[in-house]
Amino acid sequence: MNRGNGFQRVLRHGLNVLASGSVLFAAAVPASAVENIRRVVWNQTADIEWAPGASTTSVTFDADLTALEAAYAVTSFSIAVLRPVGGPEILTRYTCGPLPAGLPAGTAARFEIDFSMSCDPFKGGVDISLGDAAISYLHPSRGQLYNSLAVERLRTATSSRETFGLAIIDMNGVVHPASLPNNTFACTTTPDHGSIGVYFDPQGNTCQGTIEAGTVGKVYVLAKLAGGTQGGIAGAQFRFTGAPSAWELYAVPNPDIVSLGDPFGEGVVAGFICQPPAGGVVLLYTVLVVAHETIYDVRFEIGERVPSLTHPCPLLLACDDPVFTKFCVEGLACYVNATTATSCTKGLAVNQATWSVVKALYR
Repeated sequence: MNRGNGFQRVLRHGLNVLASGSVLFAAAVPASAVENIRRVVWNQTADIEWAPGASTTSVTFDADLTALEAAYAVTSFSIAVLRPVGGPEILTRYTCGPLPAGLPAGTAARFEIDFSMSCDPFKGGVDISLGDAAISYLHPSRGQLYNSLAVERLRTATSSRETFGLAIIDMNGVVHPASLPNNTFACTTTPDHGSIGVYFDPQGNTCQGTIEAGTVGKVYVLAKLAGGTQGGIAGAQFRFTGAPSAWELYAVPNPDIVSLGDPFGEGVVAGFICQPPAGGVVLLYTVLVVAHETIYDVRFEIGERVPSLTHPCPLLLACDDPVFTKFCVEGLACYVNATTATSCTKGLAVNQATWSVVKALYR
């Protein structure tokens, strides 16, 4: 595998497989998997960039058919995702029977499976779908034959924020050595659709300051817009954390915003008429901080609402009425009474999420 090829350059931040399942399913039809899998070839055939579109790849291999496969529709093999943590997660199982009568056990066959992978800038990750699958073999009386494989799709794979590989797994749950390891595919960058952060100034330039005992400080929760949100936002979902128990915090929402929830508790869900950015930012909340004692190295953070009503991440809604596309964005931290100098850098990574384009929750 050439780690520098075009396909490798585009696929990172991506793959969250919906649900999980065991690969040990041999007990259903013992000893019926294809045997002697060999000459495995993975081929990446097109480049994609951060734009709607797809890159196709494929895998071909040879194997010998068992007696059960030659006669019945049995599970032959599976394609699975290999991630850095956890076991293989099966995407699809393939079956290759019933095949024509007179085909002896041990017949050599060639298997071909196509994939489609896309880096979607609006979803922020990688979509994987499995395409055509076929088997070819030499029949003793009918010559060379070519049949489509039956496909049992177990789950849809969508965006991942970690590297991943693809595996061929036989019916006994054995990962073939020629599978692609869990660090094969990755997207090098993620499109920036903005952030939600805490700042000491309403312009979002200062994220470090002091609030001493006996004083009332003020910080601002700001949405910085970019990418899909740069034209404005119509909603937000987030949670404000990190306040010491010896301090009191009071949240004052932007008067143009209608919000539900406690930003310091489970978090808030806010919806509003489209707010265009002023200097690239939209004010969500002003937070008054009453410090009853001086506490050092306080870190105010923006994270996901718990429990999330949509995606488990800080979230902004674009103004693309009537869709109101939802974007998971970065949560940025603010440092209070820090004992070392800090800069306004990314504070919380966006959690893995299942991404979809959905209708607006706020009208």
